[in-house]
Amino acid sequence: TEQEDEHLSSVLQNNAKLERLEVRNRIGSDYGSTFSDTPLTRLSNLSCGIHASLLPLFTPALLRLEIHAGQRKEDLIDSAAQQCPQLRSLRCMDSFALAFVFHCPLIVNLSVNCCMNLTDAGVLMIVQKLKHLRTLELFHAGPQLTLLSLDHIAEHCADTLEVLHMFIHTPVATIPSTERFSKLHTFVWYTSQKAYYYWTIVQHDVVTVVLPEDVSIHHFKE
Repeated sequence: TEQEDEHLSSVLQNNAKLERLEVRNRIGSDYGSTFSDTPLTRLSNLSCGIHASLLPLFTPALLRLEIHAGQRKEDLIDSAAQQCPQLRSLRCMDSFALAFVFHCPLIVNLSVNCCMNLTDAGVLMIVQKLKHLRTLELFHAGPQLTLLSLDHIAEHCADTLEVLHMFIHTPVATIPSTERFSKLHTFVWYTSQKAYYYWTIVQHDVVTVVLPEDVSIHHFKE
């Protein structure tokens, strides 16, 4: 409402040095010039959706970003991504991930939720662009994500990756090797041929294998 926007503007004006902000989007909301009128030059940690009126929040000072909703317009997503080239940590859905990966090569922690449209080629693009990736989490993947993605990750991130979460539609008996990773200490591998298996993962047994390199593999199975 107009009254809420006025209150928000007042809060921002009194907190121009704000470093962390979470904006929970109202459906169909438009914040107008609320954020452009009060530049938050020190904002480094942001949680919000993608909306034209929120673009002023995406700045070179931004280091951590969580995108939880928003308009899925390519030009809008590209504009937001281009404005935060110093980004180090990103959590979002796959519909936003690739644009930010392309424009923000300094990302070291990437968590992609709802990867139903992510392919092996998309994973290859991610690991080719992010040369210093330490954490990679790919959740809720579709059947188009295969063990080839793990090969891509190993080829490009073998010396940097420390934490890897993957959802692969592959036979349960197949436990991929992590010998190619020199720094990996946590590998959480969700596997099933059933869609949306991740949602019931807590109801299944966990098999943990500790390798000589002190790499822990958590393999969820039925």
